[in-house]
Amino acid sequence: MKGMILRRAALNEYFEHPAAPLDFLFRDLGFLSGTVGVLVAPGATGKTYFGLQAACALAGGSDADILRLSPCASGHVVYIALEDPAPVLHARMHAIGKRLSAAARDAVADRLALYPAMGASIDIMDPQHIDVLIGRCRDVRLLIIDTFSRTHVRDENANGEMAAVMRQYERIAAETGTAVLLMHHIGKGAAIAHNNSHQHAARGASVITDNARWAGYLESETLGTQLTETLHIVHFGASKSNYVPPADRRTYERAAGGVLVPADEKLREREARVDKEIAAHNASVEEKLKRNGSGRDGAAQVEGKRHGKRKPRKEA
Repeated sequence: MKGMILRRAALNEYFEHPAAPLDFLFRDLGFLSGTVGVLVAPGATGKTYFGLQAACALAGGSDADILRLSPCASGHVVYIALEDPAPVLHARMHAIGKRLSAAARDAVADRLALYPAMGASIDIMDPQHIDVLIGRCRDVRLLIIDTFSRTHVRDENANGEMAAVMRQYERIAAETGTAVLLMHHIGKGAAIAHNNSHQHAARGASVITDNARWAGYLESETLGTQLTETLHIVHFGASKSNYVPPADRRTYERAAGGVLVPADEKLREREARVDKEIAAHNASVEEKLKRNGSGRDGAAQVEGKRHGKRKPRKEA
């Protein structure tokens, strides 16, 4: 066992005393502090907006909880943004800030450390790099890595190599008590099949999701008919939750600037409007049928006119 650190559990203590309540980040989601989770989605679905808004909710508390994730306790958050340039992050945070009170913005600015790091050479397998991350995560509730693939140069499809990468993130979580959320893309097959919600929809080796203790997903949908306005919808759900049953799927609308806002009320309004317009359309059709006859005969006459057929003469 040379080089390994193993500490034997004090089972007598376990038997004699109840465990402390599990420290979840958000109510009902099952994402536990001191563990690693992944959030998977196709590109341009809203991963970064979701991550930034979740970070704001945890840093700013309920007043900054646009997504209605219900943080169990507020705390410091570190967000390392490896994909987007600083001007884009500026614009997104400005759009989010427009929906927050001055007090909530101050709380977020105090507790959320956002690092624009596009082009930075971060290698989670480098001992110096992981030591820096561990140092930054002391007294931090959540570390968000956006995105996972930009923090290593290993073969993403090799289970052995990805297991080693995941162990590094588990080390950060274990040594600091920080929850680590890895933003990740879905695989090509899952994207083609529109199967984002499957536990193994994540791109690459299955061990990425297997070793994570929580996995969530985002999927987009465009709703609209000739009768209604078009809504750009993003669904969020948990595909894996080790410590509580998976939470119900939640639905958001991409509002002004791309900010995700709960869409439940908007969808109810849309459904009521669609029902009303369909009823009005059906009433109009029935009225036309009445003017051209009644019942099946009327319908047959309308059908006959559609095909240029003459109305059959009644026999004397």
